Amino acid sequence: MDLKKIAYISTACLGIMVASLCFFSQAQAAQEPPYKVGQTVQTIKADLTGDKSCENISLKIFKIDQDNAFAKLVVTDRHGKVLGKSPEIASYKDARAMGCFPWANSNLEMAGQIKGNRPQIFVSVPRTDVRPAVFAIWTWDNSKHTLTYESSQCLLGKDSSNTFYWSKLPQDYGPHARWIDTLANPSGQLKPSHIVGRVFEYNKDASQCKFGRAEFTIENKTLKLNQWLPNENSQK
Repeated sequence: MDLKKIAYISTACLGIMVASLCFFSQAQAAQEPPYKVGQTVQTIKADLTGDKSCENISLKIFKIDQDNAFAKLVVTDRHGKVLGKSPEIASYKDARAMGCFPWANSNLEMAGQIKGNRPQIFVSVPRTDVRPAVFAIWTWDNSKHTLTYESSQCLLGKDSSNTFYWSKLPQDYGPHARWIDTLANPSGQLKPSHIVGRVFEYNKDASQCKFGRAEFTIENKTLKLNQWLPNENSQK
């Protein structure tokens, strides 16, 4: 299936959509209680220890600084016992920082062994415009129960290739940019047979952006687009 047939939208319209959503979120936030220290803002499940039982991986607020709510990763077993935590980084200028900020929030994407020899947790870096998603990659050491920041990278495709490679965010990502925007491990397995994500692609002058949802397989530390999937709002 051609990506063009799934969705096609101008970046100007997409910018309006993003701005509208941001306005709605800010208005909603003004009516809701602010974030609190100790609050869990997101949780996913995945097998990090290889025991075929899913651990809980949470993004938890540890510090409030004016409008910035800084968060850390907390891994617990199915009984609620804390197995490990990420360092507490309270500066949004630090590449390791996570949390909920006035301009955007971190998003806990998925966990699993898809890049390297150890389990990893992938957290999207906050952004405010249509650019390739950057994932902060945290490696889990099962023997020490520690989380170590590895790097922040994108999953970029080359032209119309269905293979996506890990890479740093290029300075010039406009024309012909193609990337994986979201990641999910539906099975929760340590070594998933496939993962699901959304693909974005700019046209040649970066005036329009196509997007679609797809299934990927892991091949030599790259992600290979296996098949297109219906969008979440599809009736099929």
